[in-house]
Amino acid sequence: MIPKQLQNPEFRFVLLGKWNMWKAKGKGTKYFGGQEYPQIEKKVWKPVGKAPFEEEWEKKDYNWDHPKVQENLQKGNNIGIIGGHGGLVILDIDDPILAKQLEGELNTFTIKTGSGGRHFYFIVK
Repeated sequence: MIPKQLQNPEFRFVLLGKWNMWKAKGKGTKYFGGQEYPQIEKKVWKPVGKAPFEEEWEKKDYNWDHPKVQENLQKGNNIGIIGGHGGLVILDIDDPILAKQLEGELNTFTIKTGSGGRHFYFIVK
């Protein structure tokens, strides 16, 4: 689900994979389960868990309520929000200690990341 604060019609999103999604040139995308992981030809297959998987993804961006975005979320895949649209600026702090400190000082919408860092969202004119 996309948080209400990010449901701005000016914001744009990109479709991402999930942790076990891999892509190979000319072979498309494939999900590898835990038992298959050691057998992946890592010279051929590249992970796309946090990467766009659509061809020419740079030319594709979607509104938060676009059917492709909603379908991607329903499949358990990730989505990414593209900074710049609607004046959106995203500050990504990976250090958990600094992130927690800044969260107490910055008055803005914030999302805690899986690593304990934070994404801080700002609208800049």
